[in-house]
Amino acid sequence: MSRHRNRGPLQLPNPSSAVKDRGLLKVSLVSLGLAVTFLIVHTFLGVSAALATLLPAFLILVYESSRSTEVRDVLGRIDWQIFFFFGGLFILVAGFAETGLLVQLGGWMVQESGGNLALAVTLVLWSTALISQIVDNVPLVTVFIPVIGAMSSISGVSIAPLAWALAVGTGIGGMATPIGTASNLVALNILNKEKKRLSFSRFAKRSVPLTIVDLLIANAILLLRL
Repeated sequence: MSRHRNRGPLQLPNPSSAVKDRGLLKVSLVSLGLAVTFLIVHTFLGVSAALATLLPAFLILVYESSRSTEVRDVLGRIDWQIFFFFGGLFILVAGFAETGLLVQLGGWMVQESGGNLALAVTLVLWSTALISQIVDNVPLVTVFIPVIGAMSSISGVSIAPLAWALAVGTGIGGMATPIGTASNLVALNILNKEKKRLSFSRFAKRSVPLTIVDLLIANAILLLRL
């Protein structure tokens, strides 16, 4: 007890000390703001969501290229592992859409719900949460929007609760595994580069129970708002 009393206050590092390049930070924040803005208005501009996010990213690449005389120095700082990983995820989800697996899933949910809105919301919430643990939530939402549209038109239920269930399910479900969201994967990759290894199983052991609790709470809130 006395040993703990003799200890001084815990000194936490200043968050700003983690910033190594303030110029790059400013350009990245501008790029992030542009990406969010473009994603909101890209339908009015008549451009795809992919192009709307690639243009702000290109801004960072131009900024980095302007400070380096060698292109290979810029390309060497790109995390190609994450780049190709997410490229593969988008291809995987596109394959789901082309083969009709997600459409079949939507048909199964329509059949099981039987026009019951509460059951339909619950099925969309937990199904998308389960899929988003292995597939990034951004491409999953993109290809799942027509599925909930079809569910709404076939069963005659309102699409708004289904859309909320889709957004919440993919957002919360992705937290369960390192590959569920881009932020998880990037953070884990940075941590492992510092030789502080965090395995997939250790990550999931702590995150899966919390994800289930969050989904139960979200399910209750969605049903109460019907």
